[in-house]
Amino acid sequence: MMLFLLLEGFLMCVFSVLDLVLFYIFFESVLIPMFILIGV
Repeated sequence: MMLFLLLEGFLMCVFSVLDLVLFYIFFESVLIPMFILIGV
């Protein structure tokens, strides 16, 4: 459940950020909870 909340927060940041560097950071941080949710 915590992973879904973390994933939702990162996704909101991805779609609301205006700087390309922050977009890349948040986009890459979304992959960590997605890897755990899909793989485990």
